[in-house]
Amino acid sequence: TGKAVYRPAFRIIGMTVFICFMVLTPNGYGATYYVRTDGGTADQCTGLADAPYAGSGTHQPCAWSHPFWALDSSGEWKLKGGDTLMIGAGYYRMGIDAPNTDWCGAAWPYQCHVPPLPSGPSPEKPTRILGVGWNQGCTDPPELWGAERPWQIISLAGTDNACIACLELTDHSGCVEHHANPAVRCD
Repeated sequence: TGKAVYRPAFRIIGMTVFICFMVLTPNGYGATYYVRTDGGTADQCTGLADAPYAGSGTHQPCAWSHPFWALDSSGEWKLKGGDTLMIGAGYYRMGIDAPNTDWCGAAWPYQCHVPPLPSGPSPEKPTRILGVGWNQGCTDPPELWGAERPWQIISLAGTDNACIACLELTDHSGCVEHHANPAVRCD
């Protein structure tokens, strides 16, 4: 019943949200899952291979097509603490009408977002969400964009031992409701 409040547009380009002070490689931790625009659904692909979906079959060794396929049917992470989600270059709509969002309610689109990332077992074995190329200068970070004003794109509430790097996070908005600067204010 209250008026929706829009948060400022945000953009993190190739920036590490949590700086990892050690050299981290995709191997030697938990499982590594892959997302790429030519991947498949969770029924089509296991997410455990950095390969496109071949176009037929189920549970194939290929990447998922969207980060939301790393969630189960009730919107909870399939990842466990210490796992890595490697996201390939491309554009991924986050929020209502993104793939695998049957658990989202259209009346509350701001609640359609990933749950808090599971904590890693230790600082040496963090749970990670990384854009491909994170360890090579991050020249083409994947863009995760919030649609229909989700509260957040990635939540770290209550999460310990996590690393997020080489992602562009945005809401594609050129204005902010109730902003003090009239140049960026919108109704």
